[in-house]
Amino acid sequence: MGSCFEKIQLENLDFSDIIKRYAAPGVLVYCDPPYFPTTRRELDQYLHEMDASQHEELARLLAGFPGFAAVSGYRCKEYDIWYSGWERYDREVVCSMSPVGGTLSTKG
Repeated sequence: MGSCFEKIQLENLDFSDIIKRYAAPGVLVYCDPPYFPTTRRELDQYLHEMDASQHEELARLLAGFPGFAAVSGYRCKEYDIWYSGWERYDREVVCSMSPVGGTLSTKG
């Protein structure tokens, strides 16, 4: 199983630093940001929060990313605008944190 992870790099840094550092064709970036504020029941669930402007900045950086990107989150009107043109996979999920269904948006 170790060979499956030979070319995987896990990072826990600011999203803008990671996206700029790994900007290259053939690179896949998976982003699992804090849920967008309007999709949550409570706003104090994360140690490191992202406000709406930071979510928009993430979408802007990923739109210009030369590789591949996947973003997970709950569907909201902002995501529908910022990630329009992306291939999106929607799933119904049970989650106590959000009153809406789950969404996985992918760009490739």
